[in-house]
Amino acid sequence: GVQTCALPICLQYAWQIKRVGSTTWEDVRSSDASGIHSFTLTITRLVANDPRLGQYRLMVTGGGCWQASDDIHSDPATVDLHAAPTVDSIDGQTKCQGSSTSFVAVGHGEGPLNYLFEKQNSDSSWTEVPIGGSISISTNTLSFSSLATTHAGTYRVTVTGRCATSAPVQTTFSLTVYAKPTFDGGTNPVTQKVCPFVDGAGSNEGNGSVTLTASPVVTGTGEGQPNNGLQYAWQIKRVGSTTWEDVRSSDASGIHSFTLTITGLVANDNRLGDYRLMVTGGGCWQASDD
Repeated sequence: GVQTCALPICLQYAWQIKRVGSTTWEDVRSSDASGIHSFTLTITRLVANDPRLGQYRLMVTGGGCWQASDDIHSDPATVDLHAAPTVDSIDGQTKCQGSSTSFVAVGHGEGPLNYLFEKQNSDSSWTEVPIGGSISISTNTLSFSSLATTHAGTYRVTVTGRCATSAPVQTTFSLTVYAKPTFDGGTNPVTQKVCPFVDGAGSNEGNGSVTLTASPVVTGTGEGQPNNGLQYAWQIKRVGSTTWEDVRSSDASGIHSFTLTITGLVANDNRLGDYRLMVTGGGCWQASDD
């Protein structure tokens, strides 16, 4: 009544899986892997959240003796995936010309992670951000030590890791640089000398009236553009004084515009002196920026 045979010929083998999140072992299906009844199991084309991820073991039955209930199996082995790279979104920034800023890319996944920063060209192509001058890159951080209007634009960072991805892992972000107003190339007020005001002397040269005009030039975009967030104030340095002060509305008209008009000037008038147009505001420029 004893059945004998040469092992392992009389034994049967079946691979089993305990899927991620499950507590139950089940036989591996032939549609999920090859070699399900051999010593070697091959699983292909695994993807993220694949139901074939989990623990595997080889069950042994047969030989005239061993049933599944005898629970003869190998130690389990875990099949998992390296985490594919991902990257967090990056907020755009609006900064003032001459200021500094940084953009930090936060990538995730199996490392080592590599970061490539690029800037979009006018034809919508992309060029790697050049390092040098006020631009530096340290692993996942793009930094500007002194912003110029030419730094404004759309940027992106591409993250690669241990595993390939079907599409680039990247995020885009914008940089707006408010241009600094300058009177180089703009309009500066012109020194003027007129005759004192004489009541009824209409032919008197100037007859005590002066009109000063000035306007700044702003390159780039944003609140640095003229009349877009900027404020203007005419200032005077009176004869004999070393201090600049704001022109009062009682002394002239247009004190917050490009054109200042002064009337009724007479000898020894305290409105005689040097005049200039100050520019502030635009989210960037204070009086201290001069």
